[in-house]
Amino acid sequence: MTTNRILIIGVGNSGTKLLGNLIHELMILHGMPIYAYEPLYWSGTEGEKNLVLNKAGIQEHTSFPLLPDASSLSWPWMDRFIENLCGLAKFIRAGSRVRLFVDKPIKIVWIVRELYSFLASMQKNFPRCGSTAGWHHRPGEYDDFERIRSIFPEFNLLSGEEWRVEVEAAWWYLHNSEMRNQQNRENVLRVRYEDLCSNAVSQLKRVCEFLAIPFTTSTTLSGVHPVPSRMVRLSGHNVRIIERIAGDLNRELYADEELNQFCG
Repeated sequence: MTTNRILIIGVGNSGTKLLGNLIHELMILHGMPIYAYEPLYWSGTEGEKNLVLNKAGIQEHTSFPLLPDASSLSWPWMDRFIENLCGLAKFIRAGSRVRLFVDKPIKIVWIVRELYSFLASMQKNFPRCGSTAGWHHRPGEYDDFERIRSIFPEFNLLSGEEWRVEVEAAWWYLHNSEMRNQQNRENVLRVRYEDLCSNAVSQLKRVCEFLAIPFTTSTTLSGVHPVPSRMVRLSGHNVRIIERIAGDLNRELYADEELNQFCG
């Protein structure tokens, strides 16, 4: 096996977990069992097994700029992490900073999910509960809502209940737009979640070719499910802000798709 430093990068609910499990299974077959699962949140090298909250990683994430400006030339924490990595790592909090580590001796598999499918998943996975309208809203140090609001000043004009869905779209935009800027590099491969769901074998063969590891049909595909729905409950006001922030990028990444929005 020629690749020993592999990063999976995406946002939450975009297929990072599914892709991570599939790649990890292949790497185990080739003698590389190390899998660091969300190192900015958890400590562990066995995927989702035996995880311990990584307080130092959380502190690093919250103290380092979410969207570094031109004056930031490196990310020392990530430099050390990559230097010590021998295996696979999955991140949902690193895409907006990829410029600072993409030149390292790594291979990056970037997985992206269509914007409205992503928002629909957020509604589905965090059920409707009173005035929260089903959105993933846990004000706290790791969720970055206030930092995102500082990047998008228009959010400050919204009420406390109204801005939650737009912040999710902004999170999607921040991480995927920075990855889009790096996607033509030789060490970056883009995988669309919908393509992985509709043709897992074909997409895994692409990933294996990119990582220079043999593909085997013994890989368990039980976690792969049909292409998800884009049915999402949004107001017209939500859609206008979401489109202003992320609509162009979504259409660019899915230029071959007819992007129907189902809002209610």
